[in-house]
Amino acid sequence: MKTKIVIFFLIISSLSYSQEKDSIKLKELEFAEKLTYAFTSEVFKKQEHNSKIDKDYKLPWNTKLYTEAQSKKALDTLIKNATIKIKKGSFSNHILEFNSYFPEFISDDLISIFKLSIKTNKIADDSTILKIQESGNSGFGFHSSSGFENGNAYSHNWRTISTSFDIKTKIKTEGFKGTIEFESGFIKGYDYLKIKKSDIGKEMKIGNYDFTVIDVLDNSLILDFKTNIEDLGLTLVNLNKKRQRIISSGVMFSSQTLFKDVYLKFKENPNLSFEDYKKAFHSKFIEMIENAKKKKETQENIFGKEYRVFTSSGNLINAYLYMPKYFSKKFEITYNENEKERIPKEPKKSPLDKKMELYFENEDGVAVLLGDNLKLLDKNLRPIKSVESGIYVKILGKSLRDFNGEKYDETCKAYKYVKIVYDDDEYLIAGKNVYKMEKLDKQAPQGSTLEFFKAESNDYLKVFKPNAGMEFCYQITYSPILIKNTKKDSYTFIDVIKDDLYSKITNQFKEADFFQSGSNANIYDKITKIETTDGGFLLDLRHDGDSYKVSLTKKKNKYIVKYLNKKKTSENKRNGITKEFYENGDLKAEWNYKNNKLNGISKKYYKDGKYAVKNYLNGKLIESKTYLKDGILHEEFNIENGKRNGTATRFYKTGEKRATWEYKDNVLISGATYYIIGEKKNDYKYQEGKRNGISIGYFLNGKKKYEWNYIKGKLEGITIEYYKSGKKKYEWNYEKNKLKGKSIKYYENGSVEKILSY
Repeated sequence: MKTKIVIFFLIISSLSYSQEKDSIKLKELEFAEKLTYAFTSEVFKKQEHNSKIDKDYKLPWNTKLYTEAQSKKALDTLIKNATIKIKKGSFSNHILEFNSYFPEFISDDLISIFKLSIKTNKIADDSTILKIQESGNSGFGFHSSSGFENGNAYSHNWRTISTSFDIKTKIKTEGFKGTIEFESGFIKGYDYLKIKKSDIGKEMKIGNYDFTVIDVLDNSLILDFKTNIEDLGLTLVNLNKKRQRIISSGVMFSSQTLFKDVYLKFKENPNLSFEDYKKAFHSKFIEMIENAKKKKETQENIFGKEYRVFTSSGNLINAYLYMPKYFSKKFEITYNENEKERIPKEPKKSPLDKKMELYFENEDGVAVLLGDNLKLLDKNLRPIKSVESGIYVKILGKSLRDFNGEKYDETCKAYKYVKIVYDDDEYLIAGKNVYKMEKLDKQAPQGSTLEFFKAESNDYLKVFKPNAGMEFCYQITYSPILIKNTKKDSYTFIDVIKDDLYSKITNQFKEADFFQSGSNANIYDKITKIETTDGGFLLDLRHDGDSYKVSLTKKKNKYIVKYLNKKKTSENKRNGITKEFYENGDLKAEWNYKNNKLNGISKKYYKDGKYAVKNYLNGKLIESKTYLKDGILHEEFNIENGKRNGTATRFYKTGEKRATWEYKDNVLISGATYYIIGEKKNDYKYQEGKRNGISIGYFLNGKKKYEWNYIKGKLEGITIEYYKSGKKKYEWNYEKNKLKGKSIKYYENGSVEKILSY
C-alpha cells in the first residue's frame, strides 16, 4: 500500500457538518472522495512489490506460552494486590490508575502477552457516573529487595504494573465511591486458518466469529463478518512456500473497511477512474455527510453491507488469519480514595520446614499433603489409602520458580518426594513407600556396608541419587539417597548431602586433580559404596570408567584422605566406543576414543531426553551441539582451536532463536536474547565473564525498554527505564549495585511525577 488509508465513514463523520446542504465544504468533500477512491483502487490494482523474506519470523501459533496454571497464579497475585486511585493525568484531564504486581516467576515474555481492560464502571460522585475509557496504557516496572539473613544472601524481584485509564468526565478528585470491574488475562494460544481463492463464497469461522469469504485479490482478502469485529484483534500474515513471512520495506499489514456497493463497482471495473467513481457515489457522499451523526446502520443503508479488507504488503501466496485466545479473569475492586499502593512483600521462609514437613495429626493417624489432596497414614506411617506419587516440592534454599519455570530442565522436575515429621523422627514418602530418614553414622555402625540402591521400579526412579545425574541440578542443597544396608538387609533413605561427612568429603576433594571441574567429573556421580571403619569410612569411587578406593579418617573436625589404590584399573589405551550407563541401565554417554584420545563423535544423554553431541579431533573439541529429545537443536557453539569462539546460539523448541552469545577464546564478550516472536529482547556486554557497560532491553515494538550501566557485574551510575512510547519513565542512580542518591519517576509527557532519595 502506498498510502495508509483510514476507513472513510470515520473521515466523513469528522467533516464540518451543517443542516444546510449548501454549506458543505466542497474541498473537504472532494478530499474524502479522493482518499476513499485511492484506498479502494489500490486494493484492486495489480500489485508490483519490492518484497523481501523475513527468515527470522516466528509463527505465533507455534510459540511457547505459559501454562494455564502459571497464568492463573499470576492473575491471582495481580488481583489480590490490586489498588485503584483517581489522580490528575499528564495534562488537564484525570485518570484512573490501576496498580499491582505479579509473582516472582513472571517474566517479560509473559508480560508481553498480558491484557487489562475495564468491563463495568460504577464509580460516581453524588450525581454522575464517571466515563472511563475501557482500555488503558500499561507501564511495567520492577521492585527488588535484597539482604543477608543468617549469613546467607537473598534477593527478590517482582514485576510491577501501573495502568492509566483516561477519565472523560470533568471532575474533582474527591468524593467518589463505587466499584469497577476489570478483566485481565494472558494469551494462551492462537486460532488461525488459511484462506485461498477456492474458499471464495465459503462460510468460515475463526474463534467465535463467523464470516463469508467475499474475494481473494492479489494482495487482499475481502471478508463479510456476521458481527462487528472492530476490536477482534485479527491479523493477516503472508507466507512463502517455506513458511517464511513476505514483507515489503516500510509497509505493514493493514485492516480496513469497504462497503459492498463500492466493492461491486470496482469488481465490475478494477480500473475505474476517479471521475466515474465520483459520478457513481457523489450523491451518496453528500447523503452520508448529512447523516454523519446517525448510526452505522444508516451508513450501510447508503453504501450497502460493510466488508472487512485485510491487505498484505506483497502478493498473497499463503494467506493466514490469526487471533489470540486468552486465559482471563474478571474481578471487581471497590474504590477507596485513602487506600495506599501495595508493595510486594518478601515471601515467608517456607522452603523445607513449612512445605515438605507439613503434617496434620488426628485420631486416625497422620494426614500427609500430597499434591492437592491430604492422604492418611496410620500410626506406623503406613498408607490407610493408596498414596500417590509425591509432588514437585521446594528444596531448602530454592523456590518454586526454579522448578515450575525454565531455570532447570526436566531432570530436576523429576525430584518427587514428601518429607514428614512424626514423634520427632523424619520420614520420606516416595511412591507408595514410607522410609525413615537417618543420619549415616546411625544407620551404618562399624562393620556395615552401604550400597546405593539400583532402581528397578518407577517408585525409585523419581528420587535423585548421587549416581543419577545430579550434576544437572548442581544447585540443589539437600538430596536424600536410597541405600541398602547389607548387614541388616534393609533399605533406608539417608540425608547424606545434609550430613557433615558428605560436606567434608566435598571440601577435601575440591582441589584434587581427580575431581577436576567439568562434565563427567562431579563427586555426585562417583560414590558407589560406603563402608564404615573404626574412626572413618572406606569409599568406592568411579571416574570415567575407572575404580578407586579411598579411606577417610576423622581427626578433630577434618578427614584425612588417603588413596589406597592410586593406579587405574584399566591401564591399556582406549580405542573405539566407551559407554557409560545410569544406574537404571539407561545409556548415559558414548565416548569415541583413538589411542586414548577422544576422536570423532561423542554423545552424552540427559535424563530429561536432551543429548549433547561433541566432535573431537585428536583430543581437541571441534564442534559442540545440544539437542532436545525429539531431535530439535537446543544449543550450538562455534569451536575454534578447541575453544568457544564466535557466535553461540540457543533455540526455542519451535526452532526460533532464543539467545546468542559471542565468545573469544572461551571468554564471553556479549550476548542477546529474543522474544519468542523474533524481536530482540535484550543486549548485554561482558568483560571477564561479568556484565560490563550498557545493557539494553527492548519492547516488542522495538523501542528501548531500559538502559542499565554495569561495571564488573554491578549496576553503577544512571540507569534508565522507558515507556513503550519511548518517553523516559525512570532514572535510577546506582552505586555498587545499590540505589543511592536521587532517583526520578516521570509522567509520560516528560514532567516529573516523584523524586526518590536513597
